[in-house]
Amino acid sequence: MTSNRRLADRMGVLSEGVLAEVGSFEEVSRSAHPAVRAFMSGAVTERMREGAAPAAPAAPAAPAAPASALAALSAEALPPDLTPPPPCSPALAHLPCAARCEALHKRFGDREVLRGVTLSIPQEKITFIIGGSGSGKSVLVKHIIGLLAPTSGRVEVLGRDLSGADAEAVRATQREVGVLFQGAALFDSMTVGDNIAFPLVEGRRAPRREARARAAEVAERLSVAHLLRRFPDEISNGERKRVGLARALVTRPRIMIYDEPTTGQDPVMMRRVDDMIVEAAALFAMTSIVISHDMSSTFRVADQVAMVYQGELLACGAPDEVRASRDPRVRRFIYAGG
Repeated sequence: MTSNRRLADRMGVLSEGVLAEVGSFEEVSRSAHPAVRAFMSGAVTERMREGAAPAAPAAPAAPAAPASALAALSAEALPPDLTPPPPCSPALAHLPCAARCEALHKRFGDREVLRGVTLSIPQEKITFIIGGSGSGKSVLVKHIIGLLAPTSGRVEVLGRDLSGADAEAVRATQREVGVLFQGAALFDSMTVGDNIAFPLVEGRRAPRREARARAAEVAERLSVAHLLRRFPDEISNGERKRVGLARALVTRPRIMIYDEPTTGQDPVMMRRVDDMIVEAAALFAMTSIVISHDMSSTFRVADQVAMVYQGELLACGAPDEVRASRDPRVRRFIYAGG
C-alpha cells in the first residue's frame, strides 16, 4: 500500500470479484464502500509521518522524493554528538530481561555479520527487531534461540548463559522458545488438531490424549477450535497463521519469536496479524520478539524497537524514541515508505 500511495496515478480495488472503487489513492481512501474502507485503513501511516499527531486524518501523499534527494540523504553526515544507543528502551530498563546479548560478535569465515551487539529484551513485552536484508537481525535472533554460538561475546536467555553452554542446556532453553514461521509451515497431511498437537507428540512424547486436550485448550483461546478437524488447505491464510501460532504456543513457551509475520499479507490481514501478536502476548503472559521489515506493524504494535544495520545496533527504544533518532541511517530506513 505504501508503494501504491507513492507511485499510482490511478488504482482500483476489487471486492468479491467486483471492481468496488477506482480513482487516485486519495479518492479511493475516501471511499464509502465498507470493504474498500477496511482494506485502505492499512495504508494510514500517521504514526510514520514526521511530526504528525497520531489522531490527525490522513493527508494527501506528497510527491515522491527525487533520486537526488535520496542520494543527499544517503550522504548525510552523522551528527557530531551522536551517541551509541542504549541496550534497552529507558522506559523498560527497570524490567527483568528475558534475553540479553552483550558485545555479541559473529563471524562466518571472513565475513563479520554481528559487530558487538548489546541488546536487552524486556520480559513480557513486544520487541521488534528491524533492519534491511542482510543486516544481521536473523542471525541475532538465531543466537537467542540457541541455533548459533557467538564468535565472541555473551548470550543469556531466561537466566541461562548460552555462550559456553552444553547441548542439553541449549535444548532446555529451546524448549521454552516458540517460533512462528512466515508461512505457518503446517503439515498438509495432518488435521489442524494434529498440527497443533505435533510438538507434544513428536518432540516431548506426551500421550496422544493429553496432547489433543492441550491442543484443544490452546485452539479455544486463539479462536480456532472450530477448525480442529479441518486440513490446512481447507482454511484461510489468516486462519493458518493462528493455527501456526497455536502449534508454537502448545508447549507453553516463555518467549515467542515471529519471523516476518506480515510478509505477503494484505492490509486487512496485516492488522489481524498485529492484533494476534498483541492478543497472544496478553493471553499467555510471554515475551515476544518480532523480526520485521514492516514499519506500519512495527510502530503500531511494538513496546520496544531495535534496529540492526550492517551488524551493529543503531537504535533501541520505545517507538517514539526510535522515530526521534537523529541518525540518518535510522531515519532513512523507517521513513523510506513516505
